[in-house]
Amino acid sequence: AALDQTFLQSVLADDAIVTALLQKHALGSEVPASVALTLENSAQTTLNGEDITVDGSTGSVLVTPSILGGPSTVISADVQTSNGVIHVVDKVLALAALVPPPSPPPPAAP
Repeated sequence: AALDQTFLQSVLADDAIVTALLQKHALGSEVPASVALTLENSAQTTLNGEDITVDGSTGSVLVTPSILGGPSTVISADVQTSNGVIHVVDKVLALAALVPPPSPPPPAAP
C-alpha cells in the first residue's frame, strides 16, 4: 500500500508535523538490537512524547504504529552514528493523530 499523494503533500507542507514525525522516530536513549529483541510489546517513549510499541519476541523487531497500518519491521539494525545508533524501518511510524482507524469487522453471517 502507498500513501495518498494529497495526504503526503499536506504532511510535507506542515513543518510542525514533519518535525513531530522525525521526533517520533527517535528515543532519548540508545537501544541496541540485542536489547530490542528481548522486548515484548514494550512501550517506549519517543522524543515527541508519544509512545511506540517495540516487540522482538518473534525474532524480528516490530514497531507500531505505522502510517500504513500494521507493524513496521527493522530491516537494518545497529547502524552506528556519531551520537547513537539507528535502526532502519520499512514503514513510517505514525503520530497518534495519523494512525489509521482499524478495519471494520466483516458482517456476521446470517
